[in-house]
Amino acid sequence: MSKKLLIIIIAAVVVVGAAAFVFFSGMLTGGMGEPVDKPIELSYYIPGEEGFVTNVVGSRMLLKTGMSLGFDKTSIDVTFLDENLARISDIINRELRMLTEEDINNPEILDILKDRLIAAISDGLEIDNLHDVRFTAFVAQ
Repeated sequence: MSKKLLIIIIAAVVVVGAAAFVFFSGMLTGGMGEPVDKPIELSYYIPGEEGFVTNVVGSRMLLKTGMSLGFDKTSIDVTFLDENLARISDIINRELRMLTEEDINNPEILDILKDRLIAAISDGLEIDNLHDVRFTAFVAQ
């Protein structure tokens, strides 16, 4: 009888140990077997207090925008951004000047422009920590 009891106790310990392993490894990996990514904390930088005003290609329309650029908080270098403010402004103006009236009337223009600005500024400054663009103004007249 004691051999059966010993086998049952060992089996129970193995089952409980395996269940604990599966439970805790699932908690550490988000339950899908992949590590949980912490969201990136962003710090925002305003390139030009006055915003940007430019003409629209093939139109008499003007476009006025204001924006904040979201950088990874752990790697933002405000001194670098201040020193490159003219380059950042130039990149933004070039992207805005390429917009047509049809582009501006597209309901998804802010998402499209956000992606284009992130790519253009990242390439122009050779950085990889720009993750977001928030528009504070977007007015076409």
